[in-house]
Amino acid sequence: MLFERTVEMPLYSNLALYYCRRFPVDYGKRFVDSFIKFPDTKTGVQIEGWHKVKYHLVANDHVMRSIYSRGVYEANTIRHIVAMIKSGRFGEEPVFIDVGANIGAYSLVLAKLAPAGTVYAFEPNSKALRYLKNNILLNDLRNVLVFEHGLSNITGEAVLFNDSMTQASIHKKGADGKCETIELKRLDDVCLENRINKVDLIKIDVEGHDLEVLKGADQIIRENPRLVVVLEIDSNAELTESKEKLFDYMLSLGFTAHLPKGFPFSMRRVVMLPSKYADNVIFIRDKMLG
Repeated sequence: MLFERTVEMPLYSNLALYYCRRFPVDYGKRFVDSFIKFPDTKTGVQIEGWHKVKYHLVANDHVMRSIYSRGVYEANTIRHIVAMIKSGRFGEEPVFIDVGANIGAYSLVLAKLAPAGTVYAFEPNSKALRYLKNNILLNDLRNVLVFEHGLSNITGEAVLFNDSMTQASIHKKGADGKCETIELKRLDDVCLENRINKVDLIKIDVEGHDLEVLKGADQIIRENPRLVVVLEIDSNAELTESKEKLFDYMLSLGFTAHLPKGFPFSMRRVVMLPSKYADNVIFIRDKMLG
């Protein structure tokens, strides 16, 4: 169930939880969210969120906290992708690539809504991988394939700073300096090795390494004329280039840019990145490059 009454939790927390998970309009939810208490348990909790996706969650993580309180992560972006799936844009057997899959917030929803499709989930962070694999098993999903390495424009190794499971990055050292060595590959090479030719959607959230991932996927991007790419464009882009350069790079590949809006509004098309914008941008293309 999307809402389960938690007896041991305060009434105000249960009411806030009900509002945040069930009321479609996003207005006021950041304030209401502050009243929600995560259950005090060392083993975490299991919930069923949007689209009957099950999650195992722990309290000390931004993504998991968001899923617990809202039933989904990044609801505004997810709902536009869901609309594309239901409209048939991606066909009967869509192929989705989730770069920076984390615990599966996108992969699980995509796999659940397109059971005849395939999700290729890339996640090099060993901490997140544990939850990603567990959540896949929890939902009995057979159409999610996990790749335990990162993506870039080169093949090699890199140090991933992973103090935070949500903010793990090869470009920024966390407060505790915890790290691990990860393998990097080019998406074009991975697609060639696994005979992946058709790709309908690529979601990228890699904490500042986005442009490198895109450059390593140049061929697969060019060969799919109706591709949709979801990019998180925030301050992390400044770690390597700039938000504007990342945005303009996508436009140079023939995409149009759209900002995800909350219910009940449609996406807003833009030709320039708004000042101080820090959120996902949905890039859509409907024709092959010349």
